[in-house]
Amino acid sequence: MKQLSVLDALFLYLETPEMPMHVGALQLLAWPPQRGRARGEAYVDALRRLVASRLDRAPMLSRRLVGLPLQFGNPFWLEGVPVDLHWHVRAYRLPPPGGAAQLNQFIARHHAQRMDRSRPLWQLAVIEGLDRTFGANVLAVYTKLHHAAVDGNAAMALSAVLFDTAADPATDQADARSVAAPPAPALSTLLAGALRNQVVQSGRLLRSVPTAVAGVAGVLRQWAEAAARGAATAPLQLVPRTFLGVNVSRTRAYATARVPLAELKELGRSCGATINDLVLWLVSTALRDYIALHQPLPQRPLLASVPVSLRAPGDTTSNTQATLTAVNLATHIADPAQRLAAIRAATAAMKDTMARMKPVLSTELPSIGLPWVLRGAAALYGGARIAERLPGLANLVVSNVPGPQFPLYLAGARMLATYPVSIVVHGVALNITVQSYDGALGFGCTACGKAAPDIARLAHGIEQAFETLRAAASRPPDPDPGPTRRARPRARTSDAQSL
Repeated sequence: MKQLSVLDALFLYLETPEMPMHVGALQLLAWPPQRGRARGEAYVDALRRLVASRLDRAPMLSRRLVGLPLQFGNPFWLEGVPVDLHWHVRAYRLPPPGGAAQLNQFIARHHAQRMDRSRPLWQLAVIEGLDRTFGANVLAVYTKLHHAAVDGNAAMALSAVLFDTAADPATDQADARSVAAPPAPALSTLLAGALRNQVVQSGRLLRSVPTAVAGVAGVLRQWAEAAARGAATAPLQLVPRTFLGVNVSRTRAYATARVPLAELKELGRSCGATINDLVLWLVSTALRDYIALHQPLPQRPLLASVPVSLRAPGDTTSNTQATLTAVNLATHIADPAQRLAAIRAATAAMKDTMARMKPVLSTELPSIGLPWVLRGAAALYGGARIAERLPGLANLVVSNVPGPQFPLYLAGARMLATYPVSIVVHGVALNITVQSYDGALGFGCTACGKAAPDIARLAHGIEQAFETLRAAASRPPDPDPGPTRRARPRARTSDAQSL
């Protein structure tokens, strides 16, 4: 058994009916028609056989939580528990007409439901009944994983076990029969393990103090200098109030967007921007119009909370190793070229800060008594609606997870597209997570269903922002008016014309 780190356990302590702490993905798959059987039923059987054959290569799929008495410390993972694949892998059918609206509503409804902690914390939903706009013989799979078990990179490592690079991989012959459960750990074993971890983590914390103090001092000097200059990239700015800064409800809204990756890279090279810079610019551009639908656009910029991985290269451990930082989206700047320049400056400042702080950040800390403190703080924060009373540190979350640039297959079905599904919390009712796959970027927009029920407008705005960027890049330069003619100034009528 292994005790959860503080960061992993945090997602358990903060979880409430309004804030489920699981992540997921929506994947569109091409599956050939089956004779004599419903397509979804046949695919569910194939998917169960695949998962059963690979449980030994993905330990996360067969472990569950074991808590300490009175919850005075972080729980443990009990490995090798029975897996009921008929419960974890299920089939569903969309109501007619089976279009994008029905699929998004399905994802939103199921993503709002908390997971059963008495079982391994994952589920796969096979969805059929999609209409022809998705293509012929297309199924959807919704994957659900608790964030206490995985972060974005750990989820990608799990995908590498379940997905194949060929439609007919060699697999072990296995079925979904349960195996004998491991013996329940003795109370003395749990307590001894918790105390041993407490001593180890306390020692590590004490040894890291001098390095941490030096790193924090350097960052504070950097922040003070930026604030003295009045720099737009100065950190710890209070965000402007928007309709997204509310206590979230028990409902969710979901929508997707997709842009071509190769073309976005080429556009980035032409203006000296990275893919991350352009992702933030696309979100910023779409947000300007989306916020303006509901309230006057704030004069101060919106800030995005951006996860930063702390994972060492090659580490595929199924846990969370990430921290959060804030990036200025420059939404107050109307000119798109100037806004991109401001975003590039903000991301550069963020990278500099994280380079200083990363060596002193840790996900391993002492945890005795921590569950009581964090559960109480979460209850107070939500019950007192503090998110609506005090300024926050971010308006939304924007995350970018790199994925493979070649076709993948799941139980014989080719994956056509993938879109992340993520977490929203009190005060931050919108999360936009991006994942690249096989030549495209898939944007998954997850929102509180009460705060932003029309989130599909924002997703559409992201695709429109890309078209704006494409149009600006393809527009030929103005002809030289020559020495005897003055060029007539052209009115700026769109973002495309000013890039």
